[in-house]
Amino acid sequence: MDGIFRSMDEVLAHTHEGNLIQPNAQPGDIRFEDYNNDGMITDADRQHVGSPWPDLHLSINGTVAWKGLDFQLQMAGAFGHEVFNGPRSGMDRFDDNSNYRADYDPWTPDNVEAEDPRPIYQDGRNAIGNQSRWIEDGSYLRVKQMALGYTFPENILGNSVENLRLFVNAQNLITFTKYTGLDPEFRNDNIWERGHDYGAFPNPKSVTIGAQLTF
Repeated sequence: MDGIFRSMDEVLAHTHEGNLIQPNAQPGDIRFEDYNNDGMITDADRQHVGSPWPDLHLSINGTVAWKGLDFQLQMAGAFGHEVFNGPRSGMDRFDDNSNYRADYDPWTPDNVEAEDPRPIYQDGRNAIGNQSRWIEDGSYLRVKQMALGYTFPENILGNSVENLRLFVNAQNLITFTKYTGLDPEFRNDNIWERGHDYGAFPNPKSVTIGAQLTF
């Protein structure tokens, strides 16, 4: 993908030796790159785009304690890789009767700077399933676990209680990412399709309040 035709002038300017490369295109359609420079958009123009392998993995673990208070933090992240957003590929093709995104921003004559091409139902011009427009930056930094606890002093517990700690624990509560899918840390165990997000169930967020009591 090489952008969206914003006007008819851009369609007519997309030529090879004076001939239109995409003669059936209209404003709002996707402009594809004529990679092999033969004047046509065919399978020969396919390219390897991006990499599913992160340049950097990051893990941070730490615990801070002061008097009876303790704070625990675990963070994880991956940076410098790309992800194929499979759910968006399915929703944004407009080639069937499935649901579509509420935030789809289509090209119209009054919205020429739109993020998404014009929707054409069951039309191959914009419905190719392996477009590079669904490849996104998969970098993320996630707070995997965060806990705050308080251990009561022994002198106020009495002889029958050895230890009492109250705590609040949160998991997967905060994620910093530009990825538009459900979860940048999705699981795909198939090495041949690494980096493909097919709508895996996201890591759940949870907050737990509890007590640790020792007699």
